[in-house]
Amino acid sequence: MQKVKFHKSCLLFLFLAVITGQFYLILLSFLLLFVHECGHFFTACLFNWDAKEITFYPFGGIAKFSSSINCPIIEELLVLIMGPVTQCVFYLLFKSFLTTTYQLKLLTLVHYNILVFNLLPIYPLDGGRIIEVLLCYFIAYQDSYKVTFFISYLTLAGIFLFFLIYPSTYFLLMFILILLRLIKEKKYLKYYYERFFLERYLKRLVYKKRRIVKSDKKFRREYSHIIKRGNWYQDEQDYLKDKYINRKNITKDFVYIDSSNVSENFYNDLNNNFLSEKLKSQNIDLKTIPNILIVKEGKIVKVLYKKQPSKLKVKQAEDFIKKNWIDE
Repeated sequence: MQKVKFHKSCLLFLFLAVITGQFYLILLSFLLLFVHECGHFFTACLFNWDAKEITFYPFGGIAKFSSSINCPIIEELLVLIMGPVTQCVFYLLFKSFLTTTYQLKLLTLVHYNILVFNLLPIYPLDGGRIIEVLLCYFIAYQDSYKVTFFISYLTLAGIFLFFLIYPSTYFLLMFILILLRLIKEKKYLKYYYERFFLERYLKRLVYKKRRIVKSDKKFRREYSHIIKRGNWYQDEQDYLKDKYINRKNITKDFVYIDSSNVSENFYNDLNNNFLSEKLKSQNIDLKTIPNILIVKEGKIVKVLYKKQPSKLKVKQAEDFIKKNWIDE
């Protein structure tokens, strides 16, 4: 795992805990949150997922993994469920060691607060993510996010109404934090969709179950697709090759590619069809990572390596990535 982070809002809650004499409450909260995230983390490790980051919030933690979007649905579901399950098991074991009624009541209060909050049907909390993954069994990948975000906003509206009836600084802070996180996640949706398609092409994913669809918006996880285009049909891999490799589309997008999972055919397509004659003569290696491919009129005219001293100015490239890159 690359790093563990604490959101800035944790400092505010820590400060409030100190001045109100509730430090033990906060300590218990972070202990249970840590156990909860360990449940996600170790289950993900069983499936060889690479944990990138865990960020702790006052209401819970959000773990980020560099797993495939097209991994088995049951696999992702188990990773999500094991967080709350591990927390519940720890609570049942830990409470047997407590000696006073006050400690038991406090532990129970913290446990159920964290559990209920994390299981709220709001993305990207566990509850919202579980709903999104379960929906993938029944509807298209993009539709699963649309339905999940609708449910998320509806739930947040309910929380806000509850706050109006029972005013509480705690509920107000939770509402603001979750709303901001939901808005941030919505900005990533286009990236998730593109990664979903790109993975299927680069890894040449093929499934036993097949569907005929009229648009890639109806692609589903664990299905291969045949796209109906007027009076003729196109195989999914041919369709995705057109989407990402033909000249008309390669010029208009900034696309992230995880080259550790890219097939040799993909590089051959780039070298044979899109590398300019000038770059071919320079024996440019497109497998060197990370790099930026500068495309003009359907041809790759420049290759910028992040660590390469260049007239293209590495600082400008890094600034460009910071503004446009979604590093998730």
